[in-house]
Amino acid sequence: MKHTLRSFLAVLAIGGSAFAVDATLEADATVKASSPSGNFGGDGTLEVSDKSQALVRFNVNMIPAGATREHLSRAVLRFYVVSNTAPGTISLKFANQTWSESTVTMLTAPTASGLPPIDLPVFGAVGEAGSFAAIDVTSMVKEWLPSPGVTPRANNGFYLETVGRTIRFGSKEGVQGQPAELHLDFVFPGPQGPQGPTGVPGAPGATGPAGPQGPAGVASLTGQTMHIVNPSVIQGGDGSVRYAECPSSHPNLLTGGCGVVALSDHYFLKLSSAGPDLTYPLSKWRCMYHATSPSRDVSVRTTATCSK
Repeated sequence: MKHTLRSFLAVLAIGGSAFAVDATLEADATVKASSPSGNFGGDGTLEVSDKSQALVRFNVNMIPAGATREHLSRAVLRFYVVSNTAPGTISLKFANQTWSESTVTMLTAPTASGLPPIDLPVFGAVGEAGSFAAIDVTSMVKEWLPSPGVTPRANNGFYLETVGRTIRFGSKEGVQGQPAELHLDFVFPGPQGPQGPTGVPGAPGATGPAGPQGPAGVASLTGQTMHIVNPSVIQGGDGSVRYAECPSSHPNLLTGGCGVVALSDHYFLKLSSAGPDLTYPLSKWRCMYHATSPSRDVSVRTTATCSK
């Protein structure tokens, strides 16, 4: 159910306990490696694939003074699936810089990062065409809301990506399906009641028997991890995906990284996205690079830290 700001203030005034609101969709756009300088903000659908990502931004500033991230009980991002070549998962990260729906391209798109402290994305399942994908993004939306003693993260929206499939969602300019929605649920505690009378102290209890010895602690990871480095070259003007894969002796991915071999190449490389490959099991780190100068190849290094 949707509520107006007037309803919200009335709930606060009478000490109510719950409130729900739909955030306003401000902008959505697709960026494509196949057309790095093209703008697709006016398209009727949002496309997410191996070589295209989507940006979606909502206005969450309708929260009045006094409401904090501690009051947010749930946030659900909902998409209508126009088409999908293979049901599976997408990942959502924070867009790190500002962007405009009418001008953003692959070359100017913001970088993306996951939840602190380990850059972890939020994953969501996407089904067949004609269905809705509902993804719990409570942990991400809380980062945009105020909290005592904490500076909120700048709200530059969500950054969507996937591998192994091409998905098209309804956009705010489209006539197929409906645009993305962000539903927010808040819970507000009522006023504290008066303190009750002090109870009569009870008699001291008898000393209990000694408990059994606890189990042995978890073994240290020292000697059980491996660092994988995959050097490669991105041709000038090209956008490509590179992986660092864990070997069978250490099949579990812990984290990874993306970067240039030579520091001077930093100015000629754009990192569009980075994170775990979404196929199961999670054993590969994935980096989406783009060499911005057509006349300069860039040597890159993709890494993965793996455990047994």
